[in-house]
Order: sequence, then C-alpha cells, then structure tokens
Amino acid sequence: MLSLLLLAGGQVDGADFQAWKVAHGKAYGSAADESVHFAAWSANRALVSRLASLSGSGELPEADAVRMALNGFADVAPETFARERCGLRPPTAARRKTAHRVVYRPPPAGAPAPAEPAELDWRELGLVTKPKDQGSCGSCWAFSAVAAIEGQHARQTGVLVTLSEMNLVDCVHNETINPTPPAPAALAAAAGPPAEKCCDGCSGGLMDVAYEYLLDRQAGGIDTEDGYAYRPRESRACLFMPKAVGATIRGWVDVPVGDEGALLHAVATVGPVSVGVDARAWQLYFGGVFPGFLCSKSPAEMDHGVAVVGFGTSAHGTPYWIVKNSWGALWGERGYLRLHRGSNACGVANAATYTIM
Repeated sequence: MLSLLLLAGGQVDGADFQAWKVAHGKAYGSAADESVHFAAWSANRALVSRLASLSGSGELPEADAVRMALNGFADVAPETFARERCGLRPPTAARRKTAHRVVYRPPPAGAPAPAEPAELDWRELGLVTKPKDQGSCGSCWAFSAVAAIEGQHARQTGVLVTLSEMNLVDCVHNETINPTPPAPAALAAAAGPPAEKCCDGCSGGLMDVAYEYLLDRQAGGIDTEDGYAYRPRESRACLFMPKAVGATIRGWVDVPVGDEGALLHAVATVGPVSVGVDARAWQLYFGGVFPGFLCSKSPAEMDHGVAVVGFGTSAHGTPYWIVKNSWGALWGERGYLRLHRGSNACGVANAATYTIM
C-alpha cells in the first residue's frame, strides 16, 4: 500500500499563506497578483491533501512513500508551471536517423550478460555538475543535453567542466527533425516522414536536435558556462565563441525506446544519460521514490528533459533511478528526484540518449 506524506493540511486560510510567503521569501507586485498566487497555492494545498489520501497501488512499500510539499513553487498553477519549467518537444514522427546518430548495439545474443552493479551514483564519481536552475524558461531540453555531455566529457578527460545551456537556448532555433532528401513524386511514399521543425529556446526543444546542431553548426563544440553564461530568457542572437568551447561531441546514441534494461546498461557502462519524462506531477515533489501511477509512460505525454545519473535500491527493496532536474537545489532531494525503476515510470526510457566524445 502506498501513502504520501502530507506536509500541508487542514483548512486553508490567509495566515497559513502569509507564513508560507515568509518562509519562501515571496513578495508580489500588487494585491491582484497576490490573489492569483494565493488561489494557486490554495489549489496546490488541496492537491497535496488529495495525494496523501491515495492508497492501495501496491507499487511501493509504505516506507518509501513519495513526499509532496508546499515548496517554493506552490504558488504557481500547474499549467503555468509546466509552461514555464518544462519544454520538451518530442518529435511526432519516428526517431531521427542522421549521419551523426549511432545505432545502439546491445550485447550479442548468447553472450554473458554484463554484470551491472546493484547501485551506482555518478555524482560520487565526479561526472555530475551541481544542480542548476532553468528559471521561468522552457529550456529543460538544453539542461538535459548538457548534463549528458558534461558526464561524457568528464569520463573521457577526468575533468568535470560546467557547460553552457545558453549556447543551445540562443542558437538552436527552427532546426529540421527527420529531414528527407528531395525525391521524385513516384518515390515520395518511400521518402520517409515529413520534416518537422524544432526548437525555440525558452519555448521548448529536443535533446537529439541539440546534438545535431552542435555537430552541424559548431563542429561538435559547446561553450563553457563561464564563456556563455545562462539567463532564463533567449537573446535571439547566437553568441557562440569557438575560443570558449569546453567539450566536443562526435555523435550520440539513442537507447531503444521503452527499454529500461538498455537504459540500465547505458547508465552503468557509459555515464549520465539524457532522458525525457512526463513531469506534470513533479512540481511539489519533496522526497521519497516517485511512483509510476502518478504520471504517464506514454511517449506523447513527455514534457520535460532531465538526466539519469545513477540508480539504486532502497533499504526496503524499492528500485529507483537517480534523476537530476533543473529546477534548482531547493526542489526535491537537493535538486534530484528518485523515480521508480522497473515500470518505465513517467516514460523515463522512452527518449534516452547519450553522447559520444
């Protein structure tokens, strides 16, 4: 049976909201603005109460209950939060096939299965930078892509370098997904899916497209954070500086869609992996193992890019992924979330990629 620890309860009143404002350093520009945020806060408080009443899923032991709380995002309506803090744009057609994409190679049939460790945390092995904050900008896709590049660069060189998400937010605009070469009308049916366009800075993007952009336009290079600092808005001017490049990629690998075994193998043998998830229910996450029944595993529902940086099993036997988010270190478990492993919770294995250096 699953229960969720309630960190807010009882009747909603103004005094509770004022105390929450003080605790989180909140101030609003007008009474009307405060009224809007109070309404969102009240609705989120009711949501936390409803989640606390859920039981009977049987997915996790009681001791591994996910904990939801009135955190610093509690005064934002869920739809507004998703618009400002998510931004993944999964392609509607088949996953891309380009010269830079490397086909995932599973272990040969009949070969002894590699022995993945029971637990692994790349944070402890120097492959993960500190939690970052994308702000009110739908740039999660850039943070997800950069986390994978940072990890691979550190593994190859032994040096962990903080790289620039802004390089992607400013520069990757209106790129082509699933490009098809010109073909005679008679061959049009065999030409593949029509081209789509992606991405648009703070309005969303896709990790694969970010990698392709780096390879096609910047010779695989990406600037350091020091050379191209982040701000939660795009400038519409690409300010890439070759002299500030901190890492260079040669390609990327798409992990088979929906295959958590392949994702486990990739994380265990390669390092941090960029993934897409349905994060609509993550806004108020405070701790514990997030269960799959609170989110969708459908590829069509993915709305957020994050990175899997490890895995483990709780003391009570619950397997989980260690997920690095980009909502700041005050969210969740110091910027991270533990996600149930083994059920493709939130679609974690639907769009997993890692880079080749």
